[in-house]
Amino acid sequence: MNAGLRRIRKELGQRLKIYRARRARARSKATFIGVTGSSGKSTAVSLLGHILAGHGRTYTRVLANTINSLVSTLYRHMNKHGEVDYVVFEAGASGVDTIRPMAQLLKPHVAVVTMVQLEHFSSFKALENVAREKRALVEALGPDGLAVLNADDPNVLAMASGGAHRLVTFGESETADYRVADISAAYPRTLSFTLHCRAGVLKLKTPFPGEHFWLPTAAAAATALELGVPARMVE
Repeated sequence: MNAGLRRIRKELGQRLKIYRARRARARSKATFIGVTGSSGKSTAVSLLGHILAGHGRTYTRVLANTINSLVSTLYRHMNKHGEVDYVVFEAGASGVDTIRPMAQLLKPHVAVVTMVQLEHFSSFKALENVAREKRALVEALGPDGLAVLNADDPNVLAMASGGAHRLVTFGESETADYRVADISAAYPRTLSFTLHCRAGVLKLKTPFPGEHFWLPTAAAAATALELGVPARMVE
């Protein structure tokens, strides 16, 4: 088989996988959650998957955050594991216009954005381009969708504009819907902090050794609570 035929065969195979993935997504009754951000997304996905697993059948895809991984998740792994209640997927940006195809295939009910920093400089060049790329996940939400955004990052908070979906925020900001306070991770104690929200005041204790882990922890907690997980299962 020559190189041209091999390429055609490979392209047809990939198209078939995407077709099957779209069908699997259309048939599924699960709640699909996409998480992106320049930092903290893997921790947020892992924590959220762990919390949701105590509330319903959950499939979590972390670190493997490309379009190929999403295709595999939808058409292969979901069929293997049967119907689930939640799918939590980490969406990574490796370059310009890499999140949008994932977002359009995932069709998230919930989009979580942790933060925006300048990454993959050779591809993005400027912070605004990174923010635009991450925003694609939020833009894929339907009118009944939910955006969970970092209130402390103006580039993330700006993603709230222009959408008909519901919005909640988390962070240290006084205006955050899920306000973080009393952050402490003094050795040998691990990270703990207080989360102020409609559900009341939650005292969160984690196994993490550093204060910076408060952000993905708060993102996961806020998302779980918005999805109806009881506060006692989040603490």
